[in-house]
Amino acid sequence: MLNQLHELATQVVARPVSIAALGHHGGYQNTPGQALSLAIDFAAAVVPALSEAGTLSPPALETAADLFRFIADLPDDIRKRIALQPGYGADVSRAWEELDSGEYTLFCALVQDVWEHALGPERQIGGPIRSFLERWRGLRVLDFGSGAGHHAMGLAANGCEVTCVEPNGVKAAFLRYRSDARNVGTRVWISDRDTRHHAALALNVFDHLQHPHRVIPYLASRLQPGGTLLHLTTFPRDGWHQSDPTEVLLLSQALTRYFRRAGTCTPAVPFADVLARRSDSDVRARLPASSDPDSDADRLEHELALDDTAVPRMRSNLRVTHLSGRPGRLSVTALQFDALPCFVDSATRDLLMLFDGRRSIADVAGASGVEVGQVNLLVSTLRRHRLLDISAW
Repeated sequence: MLNQLHELATQVVARPVSIAALGHHGGYQNTPGQALSLAIDFAAAVVPALSEAGTLSPPALETAADLFRFIADLPDDIRKRIALQPGYGADVSRAWEELDSGEYTLFCALVQDVWEHALGPERQIGGPIRSFLERWRGLRVLDFGSGAGHHAMGLAANGCEVTCVEPNGVKAAFLRYRSDARNVGTRVWISDRDTRHHAALALNVFDHLQHPHRVIPYLASRLQPGGTLLHLTTFPRDGWHQSDPTEVLLLSQALTRYFRRAGTCTPAVPFADVLARRSDSDVRARLPASSDPDSDADRLEHELALDDTAVPRMRSNLRVTHLSGRPGRLSVTALQFDALPCFVDSATRDLLMLFDGRRSIADVAGASGVEVGQVNLLVSTLRRHRLLDISAW
């Protein structure tokens, strides 16, 4: 945590501030309270040296500066809870265990969040997401899993009313501090509101949940029919995030029940997807007979059985790549969280290009010279690999 703060400090100060200067603590971090004291003293040394110039993007620079000011004057209740922790406890092995691992872990998660968006992997997607959100002006927006408020502050500055749902109490306190410091506190709610929103964000949230599909009915309940959901999920297989194939499939099915494709305009970010909330009647028609959403992971596969006369379009962000050392063999996948690669030859790739959502299966067969039965077989294969856009039906 201290190393991440030091890396951030090098990007936001006009003169160097060294952790070594805090020698009166002896460098001890035997307890969470000692580590926090070091962080507070370091932040207090950084604040007077903050500069408006730096190598970070303006939003990342603003967030990092806010973080140092927040830590330097950390709320007493957070300090006391961390000081009372006798030790660091066991290592947290999965993302969804973080909330139950103590106040110090929640504090470290805040620092990690700011660092990742400023200097880590998240910095590559911040610009394209912000550019996309520029069109959201004066809307009621739900930011689900707001984190450090990377997008909530900008939305509020654009006149949006932003409901921030953030279960990490330290991050929620930082959000409250930021919204007041940025004079947008009257447009930011740091708690759930039982109201219908025009749009919702869920950026890199679903793969932090043990059962991500269970939050989809909640998100739908907070959106008006036709409301927009922008979500970004990758499910990396790193042992920390959720990546269980069954959970990924259940999430895909839940999203299809409650949402449909919102058009072709999406952020220029891999795995980002824009959906529209279905009407209440459409949602009811797609709900399974059982009230248990986990009872049959394949139920939706049968509910949305293909009509023999229609062929859907391929999913957006389709990627076709040649396999090294295997002439004529290609990998087809979509840059969306639930898509699986499908390996085809060049002739089949050309056939896929006919899947535009408008032609009948007979038309596709006639245009390609392939038997109708073979086209149907290909459709079934593409469905199993989740490469067809069934949410638009």
